[in-house]
Amino acid sequence: MFDSLTGSLISLVIGTLLGSELMRFLYKPRVIIRYKNVEPLHCADGVFWSLCVENLGRTVASQCIGTLTLYDIVPDQIVSPELVTSEECLPDYPTEALRLSFPRDQIVLPHYYRPVRSASLCWAKLGNPDTLDINPGVTQSIDLCKFQKDGYFIFPSEFGWRRVRARVRSQRICGRIQICPSNEFPTLIDFVLSIDDAGKSQFHALRQQTWKHAVARRLRHPFSAAAP
Repeated sequence: MFDSLTGSLISLVIGTLLGSELMRFLYKPRVIIRYKNVEPLHCADGVFWSLCVENLGRTVASQCIGTLTLYDIVPDQIVSPELVTSEECLPDYPTEALRLSFPRDQIVLPHYYRPVRSASLCWAKLGNPDTLDINPGVTQSIDLCKFQKDGYFIFPSEFGWRRVRARVRSQRICGRIQICPSNEFPTLIDFVLSIDDAGKSQFHALRQQTWKHAVARRLRHPFSAAAP
C-alpha cells in the first residue's frame, strides 16, 4: 500500500510538472522581428531606421528590452559632437519641458570610447521608453538609428533621442539587435547598415533566430564570425 501511495504521489508530481510546462509552452509569448522589406522614415536631412517587433504568442511579452551590439567599430569612426554643425532634427520632447542641447549629448566619444555591446535602445513610442509590454497580436517599433545626410549614423540610447549612444561614420556597419522579454528567451537578428554609391543608406538583415538557436550555432561553430 505504501509503494502504491508513493507511486501515486510521484505520478501526480510528474503530471503536474508536465502539465505546467505544456501550458507554459502553449501560452507563452512568441516575439518576432520583422526584418524583411524594412523601409526607413524619410525626413529632410536623412532617414530613420526602425524595426517592427510583433508578439505572435498567446500571452503578453513583458518588459521587453531592445539591445544593440556594433561590431568592429573603432574610435576613429566615432563622430565627436563638436564636429556637428548642421541641424540633425532629432525628435523633441515638448511635454517633458526639457532643454535639449545642440548637438544632443553623446555617450560614446572618440576620447571616451567603449565598445557598444548589448547597449539598450529605445522604443519608437511616445516618450521613447526603454522597456515595453507587447500584448498578443500587437506590433511595436524599436528605433535603430538615423542616417544623417552628412554621411554618418546616429544611434539612440535607453534615454531615447534625448541623449544618443554614438555617432558613427562608416561605409559599412555590422551589428546585432536583441529583443529581450522578461518572460521568454530573447529573439535576435544580425544586420548590416551600408552606404551605397549614391550616398544613401541601406539596411540588410539576416534571418532572425532565438537566443537558444544562436547559442547552439556558436557551440557548433565556436570560431565563426559573430556578425554577417
